[in-house]
Amino acid sequence: MRLGASAYLAHAPLAGPTFEAAAAAGAKLAFASLHIPEDSADGARAAAAAIVSAATSSGLSVVADVSPNTARLLGDSPWEFLRSIGVARVRIDFGFPVAEIRSIASVLPIALNASTLRAADLALFADLDVELIHNFYPREWTGLALSSVAASVSVAWRFGWRVGAFVAGDFVRRGPLGGGCRPLISIGTRRHCSRRCRSSTPVWTTCTSGIRHSPITRGPASGHSSGMTSLCSTAPQPRACTRRSSRH
Repeated sequence: MRLGASAYLAHAPLAGPTFEAAAAAGAKLAFASLHIPEDSADGARAAAAAIVSAATSSGLSVVADVSPNTARLLGDSPWEFLRSIGVARVRIDFGFPVAEIRSIASVLPIALNASTLRAADLALFADLDVELIHNFYPREWTGLALSSVAASVSVAWRFGWRVGAFVAGDFVRRGPLGGGCRPLISIGTRRHCSRRCRSSTPVWTTCTSGIRHSPITRGPASGHSSGMTSLCSTAPQPRACTRRSSRH
């Protein structure tokens, strides 16, 4: 099981204390979304570089979430730029045809969207270095069923790939989707769980679904959550393959 923490362009100044505390708690991964619609292209390259630098300085491997909107934020040659600043893997959220995904994979290892792709879709990339990572769902009444996440893990393990998903951080959350800032989670029924609830629910205490609550809470001196969103992944083990649901 690998644990991680997230930082976003709008929260770039928090990346340092976030990732330092994450690494101290045993995290190995850092996640950054580089295609959020409300983010501005002004200063996006510098903010992305600062986030990646903060993560790698703490010994974390960086996964960057991307879509066609990433080119708007980062400008020309976004994949080469991400490789140059130390991103270890890009997660293909949506919007790319197969040929373009394979082209991106020639520059950087990829992660695919575990919430929307079926086994037949994934088979097109069976020859590549791939991991699967679920969506997070900011809006109320959205998210995946626990059974769907468990089934998607079985599909991932059929290909011998790792799979990951998100649990909510405790303090700093993404806005501005109405009604205040929202926790970013993969499983809908765990949106407003307390920390104790998250850590005691079977989905976080077994490897069946490949998800476990991160022990990360506050970062040193910052007073902010050092797990704004926690990314958790697990390595393959033998399982039967079943279907999973699509994103809402």
